[in-house]
Amino acid sequence: MKETLNTAVRLTIQITIVVTMLSMGLQVTGSQILAAVSRKSLMAKALLANIVLVPLAAFFLLLLFELPDPVAVGILVLAAAPGAPLIPKYSEIAKGDIPFSVGLMFVLSVLAIVTAPLTIDLFLTESEAFSFDVLAVISTLVIFQLIPLLLGLGIKWLFPPVQGEKLLRPSVLLSNVLVVLVIVLVLARDFRSLTGLALSNVAAMIILTIVMLVLGWYLGGPATSTRRSLALGTSAQSNGLALLITISTFPAAALAVVAFGLLNIFFNMSVALFWNRKFLPTEQNSV
Repeated sequence: MKETLNTAVRLTIQITIVVTMLSMGLQVTGSQILAAVSRKSLMAKALLANIVLVPLAAFFLLLLFELPDPVAVGILVLAAAPGAPLIPKYSEIAKGDIPFSVGLMFVLSVLAIVTAPLTIDLFLTESEAFSFDVLAVISTLVIFQLIPLLLGLGIKWLFPPVQGEKLLRPSVLLSNVLVVLVIVLVLARDFRSLTGLALSNVAAMIILTIVMLVLGWYLGGPATSTRRSLALGTSAQSNGLALLITISTFPAAALAVVAFGLLNIFFNMSVALFWNRKFLPTEQNSV
């Protein structure tokens, strides 16, 4: 029974990533990507926060907590997996800089194919409980993340907008359904372990989420809208990417990824809704 669940979890995660990346590619345009990249200072700070500072913060936080290997690995893998598809939605709810959020989501999703495996390998290279082949993981991410992402972008560029919209809505719906299915399957397999998570495990996840929000906020420049977007864009990690990595390297960490991912979504959505109710002064975007 457990082997059947393991197979179902692995296949569902792979399909979910493919569908999610396809829908992401269908949502962005070349002009949005170029507009975000052209804001060089802001993009550099965003990359610094997501690719360097967040994994470092996770690493030093884990030094303070004595966590079981599966939990520690799960937290670090998720911290090294930026580019969540929810970044533009958080930004929209929070009255943030939506165009920059869309471009940032795409850039992080592409870069994470290389940066996530390298970061994980750097911080977990001495862990005896973790077997990691950087090139094998990058190859997996190219197949399941990069190719569907570029395919969606290509479809949006080659075909009329109406046809693209016809594909976008069902792909987003299917992606959402599959994400829920992944969560259900992982909980069905590991529910007893989830209920046994120590308070220190949950505390580490909450503290890291707060740290990520703060890092993004202070690097977001003078404009409140951009600060909100970068705070949420830095805190929102790619649960699908992290799960795809863990199922092929350290499956026992999948539960920690799901638990941290759910807490992360709850906190980010709460912050976005709080900011939605706050007055946003008229400001110029930072460059």
